[in-house]
Amino acid sequence: MTRFINGRTTVLAGHGFDDATGPYLLVNDVDAREQHRFAVRGRTFSLRRLPRRRCVGRFDLATYEKSCCPLNVELLPDAKETMCPACIEATGFNPSFYYADFVSPKQRAYNLTPHFAYLAYFSPQHVKAGISSETRGIERLLEQGARAARIVGRFSCADEARELEAALCAQPGILETMRASLKTLACGGALRPRRGRARFGRAGGGACRGSRGGADGVRPRAGSGSLAALFRRAVARLPRPAGA
Repeated sequence: MTRFINGRTTVLAGHGFDDATGPYLLVNDVDAREQHRFAVRGRTFSLRRLPRRRCVGRFDLATYEKSCCPLNVELLPDAKETMCPACIEATGFNPSFYYADFVSPKQRAYNLTPHFAYLAYFSPQHVKAGISSETRGIERLLEQGARAARIVGRFSCADEARELEAALCAQPGILETMRASLKTLACGGALRPRRGRARFGRAGGGACRGSRGGADGVRPRAGSGSLAALFRRAVARLPRPAGA
C-alpha cells in the first residue's frame, strides 16, 4: 500500500492495455473506493513494495467491470491470493476451470461466449498457449507482455478452445503458464526478428476454426516453421465426435 494519487491511500490492483492510451496500471483509491487507470506510456514513476497488502477487488463477468473491494480487506503478507474470499466468491471466476470440481453459474455463462486460442511469443525458448473470451477483444493478448502474439483458433465456447490449448501445451516447447518474473527475463534480451519469425511468425499458417458441434472440422492451413508443425500435431490430438 502506498500514496500514489493526490496524496490518497491507494493499492496497485493490476495492469492492462487500452487501445487509446496503451499500457496502464489499475490503482484502487482505498479511501474513496474508486478505481483509476494510470497510463504509463511516456511517464516516469517508481513503485516500492510495502509489507501491508489489501484485496485488489472484484470483476463482474456479466458487465466486464472491475471494482474495489467493498470490505477493504487487508491480506496476510504471504497470502497467495490477491483477492479476499468475498471478492473471489463475488467474481466467481477460475482461470483453471477445467481442473475445478465446481464452476460458478457466472463462469458457466461466461464460458459459453465465443473464445479463441492464442500463442504468445516471449523468446525462442518461451512460447505460451492460452485462451480468452472474444468479449475481451485482443486485450488478453496485449496484457500478456509478449514480444508477439496471434490467434490460432476461434471457437463457440471456452471448452472447445481449451481442447486446442491443451493439445498445444502437450507439445514440447509450449508452456501453459508463465510467471511474470520469467516473462521479464525472457523478454530481457534483444529481439531477433528472423529467429522470431522462424520460431513463431509462420505458425499463423495453422489458424483454425472449431465448429459448434465440437472439434470436428478443425483443419490447419498449410504452414511451415517449428510452431506450425507443433500446431499440426496438436490439432491431430483433438478428439473427434463419435462417428466422425
